[in-house]
Amino acid sequence: MNFRNVAQGGAFVHNLFTGRFVINPDQGRQTPYHFPHETAVAGYANIIGGDDRYYNNVFLRDDDPNNDPVPMGFFEHLPLKPRTAEEEEAEKKAKMDGLPTKNNATLYPVGLGSYSSYPARDDKFWEKPFEPGKREIHLPSDIRGNLYLKNAVPSAIDENSRVDAAGGITYEEDAAKGKVSFKIDPAVLRGMCNFVVTSDILGKAYHAEMGFENPDGTPYRMDRDFFGTLRPEKDVMPGPFELTGEEPVEFTL
Repeated sequence: MNFRNVAQGGAFVHNLFTGRFVINPDQGRQTPYHFPHETAVAGYANIIGGDDRYYNNVFLRDDDPNNDPVPMGFFEHLPLKPRTAEEEEAEKKAKMDGLPTKNNATLYPVGLGSYSSYPARDDKFWEKPFEPGKREIHLPSDIRGNLYLKNAVPSAIDENSRVDAAGGITYEEDAAKGKVSFKIDPAVLRGMCNFVVTSDILGKAYHAEMGFENPDGTPYRMDRDFFGTLRPEKDVMPGPFELTGEEPVEFTL
């Protein structure tokens, strides 16, 4: 598992994702949000999922060929085992803080296929006539310029995405030393992204109506890679590394 998202209104920019996603918006509770850079509560909102931004990321698939979503338990970290009839009945009853242990969590393959049923950035349901069932809909998400390697699964609403059956990125983890070694072919990262991500592009979170900015209140301009290398204005590489040469590079973090 790479990431468990039980929230909404997140921004994910220039990451390398190598694991699977669990999407689990918790629609059963009012969740507080805060004033900018404070802990004072600004309001409460029901978390219905979405309002997320994914720009210029790389998704590197694992060796699992399964594309089907797998049910997960809210308090579990592995796919659920088959339940008996008695266990299925018990799951319907509230546990701990009022949540059933399943709580509709779902494990998805590497990529953003979990967002395929979400509305795109310009599909604003609150601007349309009310219809029964709209309470269950997710907020629009903005997904652009992402690269899916080894057939990682894209979202149906991803703009300017590319799916490549080849890898182009390999890595080895040394858990004992806390290090990861990479080998990257720059060719697979070129010709993808045509914009540097800024606070203006990120916009504002829907419920909080607050922008994305640095801790000191200044706007973001994500024009530096992991090593501090300046990204170009055009043909920005997806992922955390901006590589300038033509040959594959190797390094250890």
